[in-house]
Parts: sequence; C-alpha cells; structure tokens
Amino acid sequence: MKKVSKLLLIIWAFLLIGCTTQGTSWDIDAYAPVAETTMDLSNLIGDQNLQVQSDSAVWLNIDETVFSFEVDTLTQFPTFATPYSFLWPGVPTTLPAGTAIPTQEIPISLLNTGIELRELKLQEGKLKLSAKSTAAETLIFTYYSPAASIGGISFSFTDTIRGLAVGEDTVLYEKEFDLAGYKIITTGPNNDQLNTFSTYIDVTVGNNPIPLATNQLIFKITNELSEMKPSYGKGYLGQYDFSQSNVTAKLDVMKSFVSGLLDVEQLSLNLTVHNSIGADVKFKPVYFTATNNRTGSSVSLIHPGMGNTVNINRAFETGIAANPVNPTFYTYSFTSGNSNIESIVELLPDEITFSADMKLNPYGNIAGYTDFYYLDYPAHVQMQLQAPLKFSLSQLMFVDTLTNPFAAVNLLDDVVDGQFTIRAENKFPVALNLQLYTLDNMGATTDSVMVNDLIPAAPVDATNRVVAPVSVDLIASVNASKLASLKSATSIRIKAMFNTQPAAAGRLQMYIDYYLKIKLIADIKYHIEL
Repeated sequence: MKKVSKLLLIIWAFLLIGCTTQGTSWDIDAYAPVAETTMDLSNLIGDQNLQVQSDSAVWLNIDETVFSFEVDTLTQFPTFATPYSFLWPGVPTTLPAGTAIPTQEIPISLLNTGIELRELKLQEGKLKLSAKSTAAETLIFTYYSPAASIGGISFSFTDTIRGLAVGEDTVLYEKEFDLAGYKIITTGPNNDQLNTFSTYIDVTVGNNPIPLATNQLIFKITNELSEMKPSYGKGYLGQYDFSQSNVTAKLDVMKSFVSGLLDVEQLSLNLTVHNSIGADVKFKPVYFTATNNRTGSSVSLIHPGMGNTVNINRAFETGIAANPVNPTFYTYSFTSGNSNIESIVELLPDEITFSADMKLNPYGNIAGYTDFYYLDYPAHVQMQLQAPLKFSLSQLMFVDTLTNPFAAVNLLDDVVDGQFTIRAENKFPVALNLQLYTLDNMGATTDSVMVNDLIPAAPVDATNRVVAPVSVDLIASVNASKLASLKSATSIRIKAMFNTQPAAAGRLQMYIDYYLKIKLIADIKYHIEL
C-alpha cells in the first residue's frame, strides 16, 4: 500500500503551481493513487496451505492438528504433604557438640496420582521443607534425596536451625525449592516399590552440647510437593478414558470466503491418529461435522470407518533426546469415491467438530510397568486435506479489509467532492463484482461506495489457462457526506463476488501466477481559505 504522504506531496504541488486565486480562497483539483492491494493465491489461502506443481498449477494442502489427547492424571498432580517427627529414642543424655544424630529416612508417597509410576521428570514443581526444632542449641543438617537428580547431580542442601531463645519452645524453619527439570525415581530406596521415594536428613549438633530426655521431640519435618507438572512419566498409566466430545477446530484458512457455491474435484482427506503414548489405544471416531457459521449450514462426514473401533499399538522410546518418541499411526482415508468429502469442502466450512472414543491400555498392564508419556508429545489427530485448486465458482463472496489511508489526514477536511477510480487488473479466469465499505473502530459499517461495474474474467486459451490479465477502471462518485465517512473510518472493507468464466468450461485450474490487483485513485476538488 502506498503511503498517504505521497498524496500530500501531490496536493502541495497543486497548491504551488496549479491553483487559481480568488481573493482569500481558491479551489484545486488533485489526482493521486492512495491505496493499492493485490490478492493472489498466497494471500488468499496462505503459503503454508499451497503446493505448486511443476506446471505452476496450485494444489490445496492443509495440514492441521484437529485435537490432542492429554493424560490428565499425569498433567494435573495433587499436592503431597508428608509429616515426619523424630523423637530421641535413648535414655536421657547430653549430646556433645559435633555429635551426629542417626540419619532419618522420610518417605514421600505419590499414591494419589491414579497411576503407578516408576519414574518421572518435572517440567514444573516445588518442594517446601518445613521444620520445627525443640533443641536448645543450633542444629546443622543436610537434607537430600538420591532419588531426585538434575544433570546427574542428586538433590541436596545443607543449612542450620538455630537453638531456642529465652521463652521459646519451638523454632520454625521453612525453605522452598524449585524442582523444575528434576528426574525422580519413584521405586523406593530398594527399587521394589511404585509411586514412592525417600528423602533423608543428617543432623549434627552445633557448637554447644544439647541435653535430651527420652522421647523428646528433637525436630518435626513436613515435606510438601506442589504445583507438579511432569514432562515425562513411566510406569503403568492405567486404563484411562480420554474420549472427546464436541471438540472444535477453527479453519482460519476459509474465514474470508463468506458465501456462494464452490464445485471442486479430486479431494482427499486423511485423518491420522498419532499415538505418541507408550500404551496401547482403542480408538473410535464417532462423528466429524463441518460447519459454515456464516450460513448456519453443517454437513456430517459419511464413511465406513466412522463409528468403528480400531486398535492402535503403543509408541516406542528412541533414546534420542531431540526426538524421544517413535509414534504409531492409524489413518482414515476419505476420497470422493468412498465418502461425501466433496460436500464437506464445498460447504466452505470455517469450523470442524469432532467426537471420538479413545481408551488407554484397554487390555490392562500387559507391558509390565513400561508405559510412558511425554508432555510435549501427546496423542493427537492430524487432518490432511489435498486437492487441486480446480473448481467452478458461483456467487462466491470474498472479503478483505484494509487500513484506511485517509485516517487522520487533516487536508481532507476541506475536500469538496470528487470521485474514486478503482483500477483493477485481473489475471484470474473469474469475473467479479466489487463493493467498498467504510468501517469504524468497532468494525461496524458506516457508509458504502457502491461499485456496480463488473471486473471481467481474464480470457483463457484452448487449454483453459489465462495468458494475460485484463484491466478495467471502475468509477465511484463521492459527495461531502461520503468523504466525511472516508475521513473518519478506521478501515475500508473490499467485498468481491466471484464467478468463474467461461462457465461452459466447468472446473478451471488455478495457477500460481494468477492475481487481482486493485488500485484506488482519488480525483478530488480541494477548497483553500486563508
């Protein structure tokens, strides 16, 4: 789009050399291009959705994730709080300074996860240590867990708890640790359990001796694990049901096509279930419905595979950190011959609703606690749609919105009247009618500049391919009221109604060099008063 500053330069040039003075006011005529836009297949559909063949013919190639399945029991851990008290087991005594108290083991149970884990790695997580001491003197302690490590280094830290002050009966110590990135082996200290690991505390008497009575509480500890979000888990994931109902995927690629008829050919749609979980899966697609929310119409996909259950084998771990999962797949292929997929696409849907039954480990723990799950590699359904952009169009409406080039141009306050020339250069074998609307900052229409002229289709040769564009000028007159709407508008909306020509040719193939260029030229009368 050309900048408004070019219009201002042209207007000032007219002021200097082309005006007729009449006392303290005069009128000038200004003629300048103020806006330009080009619509080709890349910006109509998106480069990522196009595939160009060797002869420049364009195919539609949409590859979208319809939805993902997440194992909630692994991604939504509860908070675990484990209290532990150490009482002096011996006879009354006084421990000399520097005496080591026997190591205390503090188990932590993860039994409330709903799954049986051998190990996990945390993407997020916090450990809060709360300790209460009744010792009269300072205690030096080391708190550690060989089961938790990061980069091969076990979790460990050393600190002190001060002795009691006068009038105190308890000293409180609290510290919180970030466990993000830690790997935790949850098979217990002897590797013969599940969902459990141990922390340990070694305590040494400080610089002064400590008198102790039998069964005296020396310290009380609470381990609290919270905000845990594993990035990886291994063990038995259970017989989990993550069926999905009414899952919606937006098709932004289609949102600019607002109405009309589209006739296409050679469509193929693949719905591929990617099982990236280390567990067997039963999968049944219940329904797949496309909806055009602009028209309120819906079409449900009809295919022999809909409603039938298939078994999908578990994924495998590769041992490669950059690509840790080797998933398994099952693909449903839909073509014009085995389904109503053409009706789905010809609906011009902007939304797809999908429902599926999906069950994990339908046959139980057959893998012996070797199931696995990676947070970044969830099971998902991928939609791949391919078709040549070969179609016929009837009354197909496309809408594009441009930033208003007249906004905040104060010189337009004194524009008297004029007209706009819409210069169109069309290389599509598609005829179209054009309309322009001004919009406010809420997107509401404030006025219109009706253009009833037709932009003709570019002619095709014997092979139904366009060899040269056609050009046409469309004239739209504007009065002071419409100029005021142009001045105050936030944006300008262009609506184009498409019809393929010649209609007798039927479906026409689109090529990558097709385009529609529209230039907006202002021819206005400007009033100056001094």
